[in-house]
Amino acid sequence: MRNTIKARDAVERADLAAVAQWAGKSTESTAAFRFDSEAVPILARRSLVFTWKDIDTVASDRPDRAAVWAERRRILRQAGSNPAALWEAGVRFGADYVLVSAGKPLERAPAARVQYENLTYVVLATDRARADTGTVGKATGAT
Repeated sequence: MRNTIKARDAVERADLAAVAQWAGKSTESTAAFRFDSEAVPILARRSLVFTWKDIDTVASDRPDRAAVWAERRRILRQAGSNPAALWEAGVRFGADYVLVSAGKPLERAPAARVQYENLTYVVLATDRARADTGTVGKATGAT
């Protein structure tokens, strides 16, 4: 069991790195992502629209905006890992791309919104996403 968990974690880390690599090569440098991992934007040099962790920083640096960010955190906590709710939050908060779990497909999203996918993650483009760079599609080979 322990080896299975380690193997699954290794696949998730590799898939996360693959998402970051795709984002760095296939999206504009100004693209904003809705995802709770800091690894993707750091590796891809892209921005996060919002993570549930942001409220602490905002509260200390800009207390006048803390209530707005607290509401965003509440929305994200309610969304949990529900892809449809995460999609709605990403669109509402102005993301260009929303990352969701590949294991929980987003039924309402048309296939054209899928910009990248691997075993663990699916990247969906919102209407804010820039024009297609021609690299849309499934990951091949790895994990």
